[in-house]
Amino acid sequence: MTAPTYRDPHRPVDERVEDLLARMTLEEKAGQLFHSMLGMNADGTFATEGPFVHAATPELIEGKGLTHFNLIGQYGVREMAQWVNRIQELAAGTRLGIPVTLSTDPRHAFTDNPGASFNSGAFSAWPEPLGLAAIGDPELVERFGDTVRREYLAVGFRVALHPQIDLATEPRWSRQSGTFGSSADVTSELVRAYVRGLQGAKLGPDSVAAMVKHFPGGGPQKDDEDPHFAHGKEQVYPGGMRDYHLAPFKAAIEAGCSQMMPYYGQPVGTDGDEVGFGFNRDVLTGLLRGRLGFDGIICTDWGLLNEAPVLGELFPARAWGAEHLSVAERAAKALDAGSDQFGGEQCPDVIVELVRSGRITEARIDASVRRLLREKFVLGLFENPCVDPDRAEEVVGASEFTHSARPPSAAPSPS
Repeated sequence: MTAPTYRDPHRPVDERVEDLLARMTLEEKAGQLFHSMLGMNADGTFATEGPFVHAATPELIEGKGLTHFNLIGQYGVREMAQWVNRIQELAAGTRLGIPVTLSTDPRHAFTDNPGASFNSGAFSAWPEPLGLAAIGDPELVERFGDTVRREYLAVGFRVALHPQIDLATEPRWSRQSGTFGSSADVTSELVRAYVRGLQGAKLGPDSVAAMVKHFPGGGPQKDDEDPHFAHGKEQVYPGGMRDYHLAPFKAAIEAGCSQMMPYYGQPVGTDGDEVGFGFNRDVLTGLLRGRLGFDGIICTDWGLLNEAPVLGELFPARAWGAEHLSVAERAAKALDAGSDQFGGEQCPDVIVELVRSGRITEARIDASVRRLLREKFVLGLFENPCVDPDRAEEVVGASEFTHSARPPSAAPSPS
């Protein structure tokens, strides 16, 4: 019996995408639009409870058709690799056998803030991005990105939920340690190197896709507040500096970054729609797609649609400017704006109902699913979804941060 076209690695990627898309039900397409969180047990088995676990893993993959997840928490290298293989075996048993794309927040520095980054643990330890910016060596940053790539590949992560290239122009802002600082020139130079390290010259089977964040720059938060919370939802651009904050994102797009994450912030005092960036058509379709020419995946920041418990506290949806809308209306507004995928959500039934009610066309869903499936094919996930636990233990942590200081004669004089 001849294998379907989408299973044939010798066929062109676009042909494989169209073949698979034509075979998918609306429910299976809807599942692709969600990039949810998973935890695991320390022994590499599926977690059934935890601070970010809202449904059993088999239910999400077999029941809801999700195939994109980010792993929360720190674990042993062998156990992570074994868990990844269990995930991929579960996905392979579904009707179409679409492999899972796994992502992670940063795991190579000191900061440990679940939902934003994890300290290095078993992975090689490097300076925070702000430290790399202080060193100011693009070759080092590219080597760092390449190290992250090799270690992520060894355990099965195929998407990096970084780099974070917001400009830290508000010195009180709590997220600046994850940035390359306040200079647009420095950040632009280093993000090019970072993306090259993660993806290589071209996205392919040996790449980790870079999800650059937080478009169009989360640094200028009003009164230095954090838009994870309602009291910090407003974003301002003092001095008309919007283009300054955009510069690193232009550099990331030129470097070929595969994905982009818009921030939670609700821009105020501008000539555009005062609604959070994930819902903002002026920003996503007009600016990112139109003016900047980005045609990769746009994945919203986590938790824009539904309220959810986080570490024992019920968090509202970060639907700033769209708080009055229902979950379905929020999803429709984000899709209308140009978002392809919802981070931290797992409600494909909402998308199915939007299509069946006529509010969103299936052609609109297809446009996003094409991008998402294409990346799976380009990354080689259909051919090599699993990893080798023995090799993972050999690779992870084998690298370490080293940097030769510049000769004293070349050191800049203090000024």
